[in-house]
Amino acid sequence: MSALRIRPTRVCDDARVPEQDRRELRELWERVYGRDADAAGAAIALQRIEHLQRAATAASHDAPADADQGAGTGGTGSERADLGIVPGASTPTKERDISSPSTPDGPVRSSGQRSGLRWAVGAAAVGLIAGGAALASWTWARVDPLQVATLAVDPDGEWPFESGRIPGDLQRFEDFHGIPIAAGTRQRGDVSEVCIAVSPTENYGTVSCDVAAFGARTIHSVGEFPASALSDRFGAGAFVEFAYDGRHVIVRVSPPRS
Repeated sequence: MSALRIRPTRVCDDARVPEQDRRELRELWERVYGRDADAAGAAIALQRIEHLQRAATAASHDAPADADQGAGTGGTGSERADLGIVPGASTPTKERDISSPSTPDGPVRSSGQRSGLRWAVGAAAVGLIAGGAALASWTWARVDPLQVATLAVDPDGEWPFESGRIPGDLQRFEDFHGIPIAAGTRQRGDVSEVCIAVSPTENYGTVSCDVAAFGARTIHSVGEFPASALSDRFGAGAFVEFAYDGRHVIVRVSPPRS
């Protein structure tokens, strides 16, 4: 019996979604539901669709506030679903701050201009139910991505960007082809959770957190990274997963659709 595939709400043509994200969503949509759907790559594509849709939803919720700030603030839909880890303070906005584990939901942060390093909610959000985490692990196992690296803590490593800092108390890990990575474990009330932060560019990064039993992961398309070494080695349509198991950061790659 074939597995039931739930068709997500289509946001490819939503004007509130940045053109770059809409273009990627259309490509992913065709990969999953198009005439030449790729069964092998569908699971990863679905996870990426979910990530972009979540960012688009957050962007639409932020739209009134952005209108008050003025148009043309820039940034992608993913950047708008941020955690508020930005220097400076002016206009209050409701943003989650993982740097303060003492508050269950994080404080209401004040953020300045939409510049500097923005941390977006990644593939797994805090409080993800066990069934959802198990499903994510199952889909990756079905696709059988290639493990390409195991990264350890870099005790002397520094965050390379002046415009931001590592969120929370995460530890710096070894780079992956020049891509900075941080991860760590923290206590959130009675729950132990792990988080991983990946920064594709100086101005944009993602943070993914989940309960420690399942580990934290974040998935990016190779096209998000400026490092040509990634596309040269893995192909422009590949997806890269960064997973933190509480000790190491495991890097896996799903090859592009042939």
